[in-house]
Amino acid sequence: MKPAVTETPAAPPPVAEVSWLDWLRAADRFWFKPAEPTMLGLIRILCGVLTLYVHLSYCFGLLSYLGPHAWGDRKQVEFVRTQVTFYAPPTTWDGQPTELDKGYAAWSVWYHVEEPFWVITLHAVFLVAMVCYTVGFCTRVSGVLTWIGVISYVNRLPFMMFGMDTIMVIVQTYLLIGPAGAVYSVDAWLHKRRVGWWRDDAVDADRPPKSVAANLALRLMQVHFCFVYLVSGLSKLQGATWWSGDAIWLTIANPNFSPMQSAVFFNSLVFLAQ
Repeated sequence: MKPAVTETPAAPPPVAEVSWLDWLRAADRFWFKPAEPTMLGLIRILCGVLTLYVHLSYCFGLLSYLGPHAWGDRKQVEFVRTQVTFYAPPTTWDGQPTELDKGYAAWSVWYHVEEPFWVITLHAVFLVAMVCYTVGFCTRVSGVLTWIGVISYVNRLPFMMFGMDTIMVIVQTYLLIGPAGAVYSVDAWLHKRRVGWWRDDAVDADRPPKSVAANLALRLMQVHFCFVYLVSGLSKLQGATWWSGDAIWLTIANPNFSPMQSAVFFNSLVFLAQ
């Protein structure tokens, strides 16, 4: 009978020290490692559909938004841009806010265009550009025109904008950095058939090359949205309605956001409240 052999446990490998160079290499991989543009193409389509839908809705009563006699005319917009005072939240026990600045820097093509004919014409140009950008036709040019249109409406109608419009501007901005029209686009389809005679970022849709710009654009969106949700969550800690739970109810029961006319929805809320 053979004696049992006792194996000596192997010593654990030494833990390598992490240097600042390792942190730099990790940051370089995070921001600048080449990535495929597939996700950017998908984001371009989804954000383009939303952008087109929002701006199509402006067609109903367009001159009420942008004309010389709009709800918010140039005089009101100039007051908001130059005279409104912005305050920082109070940080002392006396609760006195601190004045930060007066007015804000903004630009919009609608600050300079008010004639009804040119308002309608330029609005139609922006809509055509948004359609082209959504389907990926002349993506570089239509993307810039779409971005100009989106930011022009937001800055001209600040009292009608919501968080969705802000996120729309953020996404459209970062899409311009990466090759958003490289895949899932008319440009790629035409390039594959050697029809694309203009200079664009279209490539073979079957084998899209990886690029640093694609990864950088995605990382910028990712980090920016993390900051947005972090600040949004921390700011809610200052509100008493969030601590009491009333904020959730006020959002759910708001008739502007909820189908209160639906008996099923209304009775469901009553059931939850009881």
